[in-house]
Amino acid sequence: MTENLKLIRQQHELDEQVNMQIASVLKRIPKRLFDTTTGILYSDSTQSKKLPLLSGAFRTSTAYQKLQSGIKSKSVTCLHVAQAVSDFYRYAMLSHRWGKDEPLLHHMSSNVYALNNPAGVAKLQWFCRTAHAHKIRWAWSDTCCIDKSSSNDVQQSITSMFAWYRNSTVTIVYFPDVFRSIYDAIGRSEWFTRGWTLQELLAPRTIHFYKTDRTPFYADFRDFRKDPSMIQAISKVTLIDRRYLINFEPGMDNAKDKLRWMSFRETTVEVDKAYCLLGIFGVVIPAAHDADNKWKAYAKLMKEITRKGYPNPSVSEEDINAVFNWLRHYTRRAKSDNGRLQQYVESSQAPRSQYLFS
Repeated sequence: MTENLKLIRQQHELDEQVNMQIASVLKRIPKRLFDTTTGILYSDSTQSKKLPLLSGAFRTSTAYQKLQSGIKSKSVTCLHVAQAVSDFYRYAMLSHRWGKDEPLLHHMSSNVYALNNPAGVAKLQWFCRTAHAHKIRWAWSDTCCIDKSSSNDVQQSITSMFAWYRNSTVTIVYFPDVFRSIYDAIGRSEWFTRGWTLQELLAPRTIHFYKTDRTPFYADFRDFRKDPSMIQAISKVTLIDRRYLINFEPGMDNAKDKLRWMSFRETTVEVDKAYCLLGIFGVVIPAAHDADNKWKAYAKLMKEITRKGYPNPSVSEEDINAVFNWLRHYTRRAKSDNGRLQQYVESSQAPRSQYLFS
């Protein structure tokens, strides 16, 4: 009986550790992920009643079974639990240009591998299979892992996007317009002209490029940063210095350079040009896609950058002013917007705001 009670206590302690580690991991990964083994979409929210819970997936895994089997031998430590949970929830992110008939969240009524419609589901299926081939259990795509009908879900996704890409095991970039493994072909891709793909290029720790036929650009699946010629080609087309391509950290430093990177990029919705910069500058603002709130988005970005930029000795006033001049460019088309924008920013009593509209 004593031995049984001891095992029960150890199992309880293990489950407490597992719960704690799962909660920690779920805070830094996307809220919906495909299981690349089964093709089933999981969620971390009990509100998504039709989707199984990410938090419960670990307990059905062989990793959890191994932890349980290690209880008797006392070989399981907190470090083992943390590593097992972290490894289990490794995930891949898809970076791509939206095409026609992309699958959305409401299409995910069954496992993704069983779907025939819409037509764009083939790309999603390929992505999940590719992640699975790399022994990555989970996969995320913006087409169907965000509930576009929920303003809260969109808000959380926009403000978390940089971190999700940064924390991914690998980001798979699909080029629909690159047919051969040559540097010039990469440089001409439309992918480099889109606003959202700026952070998708800079945030991930590991990136794999795939061509139109969905074969890897590099036969050995290397990260493009291991190819000096590729870095040079991308630097030339994006105007991003090699050092940022190799190791980018968000922040207010070198703001003029960061704004230049965005200057020739386009977004389907103009206000997204402000949201695309959140991860680049490491700031967070509420997101709203109401066209009337365009000026508010820029104003909120100004306020947050000003608040975070000073009193930071590593950030120059030139950098701050560069940000403000760029943002003001997008609101100068309407004098009424400019007046409201200035009033909105100055009402916050943000540091040095009196100098920014002179």
